[in-house]
Amino acid sequence: EKKYEQMKERDEEEERKLKEIRKKKIVLQIGCCSAGYGYTKVTGGYRCNAWGPGRGSHFVSDAAVERQYSQTFGKTK
Repeated sequence: EKKYEQMKERDEEEERKLKEIRKKKIVLQIGCCSAGYGYTKVTGGYRCNAWGPGRGSHFVSDAAVERQYSQTFGKTK
């Protein structure tokens, strides 16, 4: 029983890591903001790096990334 719980926890952690990697790939697919800068993860989403990491004015919300994730990889848990 304990071994099963450990395996289940490990599987859930691996799934969480895979989901984060896939979300980062989605942000990379979105590409640069209209000013040509990449994005950095901030509270609530991703902000462009125009004035330093995550300090620009362009923003992609977590909800937008989640929608794209669902369309690309299927429904999330």
